Parts: sequence; structure tokens; C-alpha cells
Amino acid sequence: MARLHEYQGKQVLKSVGIPVPKGGPAATPEEAAKIASEIGGPVVVKMQAWTTHRASMGGIQFADTPAQASEAAAGLFGKKVGAFTVDRVLVEEKLDIKHEYYASMIIDDASKKAYPAVQQSRWNGYRRASPGRRRQCGHYAYRRHDWSA
Repeated sequence: MARLHEYQGKQVLKSVGIPVPKGGPAATPEEAAKIASEIGGPVVVKMQAWTTHRASMGGIQFADTPAQASEAAAGLFGKKVGAFTVDRVLVEEKLDIKHEYYASMIIDDASKKAYPAVQQSRWNGYRRASPGRRRQCGHYAYRRHDWSA
């Protein structure tokens, strides 16, 4: 199964003309500072890990200067998230957003064909039902298409 980090998904979106925030991936604190400097304003530094709820893990941090972006990145590199170790961060311009929505594609590996299931949600596919419990939420639209034809 192919998995994309957020920065890789945004590169795909950008390549087909869909607007994405200015920024890019960094593998060192120095690269994070360079990207923040090129943006020239407040940035968000996001750990790249295949997990949900990165913000609640301290994996999304804000920085007003390149030095702060470097410091934030340094604190994220090497962080353990499940079985993974953070080795990349996404540094991008901080946007003034009112609502955040998530979109994802899930590939059905069992069928050995690409049948994407597209999900769009305000809660990243899960919403807190009560402390410590999550439940599936939102409306899902599934449409099978044989992409191999």
C-alpha cells in the first residue's frame, strides 16, 4: 500500500493546479529555518508521521521567526510516533482559517485493484464521543471504479 505524508500529498495537489500553502519539507532544523525565511512570515511546523491527532501530541507548532521554526523542528526530529521516528517536518505559511476540513483516499488492498474510497470530514474521520473514546463520524461516499481498465 502506498502512503503519502502531508507534504507529498500537497505536492501532488500542487502539480495539478490545486492551490496549497507556501512551504515545503525539511529534514534538518537548518532547512526548516531556510523555508521559514523564504516564506517571510509566521509559519506552521508539522511533524510528518502517519497518524491522526498530531496537534494533541505536540506535533504541530507555530513559529514567528526562522529561528523559532528551526527550534520547533529540532524538537520534532527523532520523536517516536508509534513504530515510526519523525525524520521530516512540513514548514508552511500560517493561514488564518475559520474551519478545517480533511480529505483522504483509502485504497482497498484486498481486491488487488485501486478502488479509492473518498472521505471528507471536519473531524479527520473520527470525533470524540466521550473522553478516551472515538467513534466513526461524518458521511462517506463510496464509488467503485475499475482504474485498471
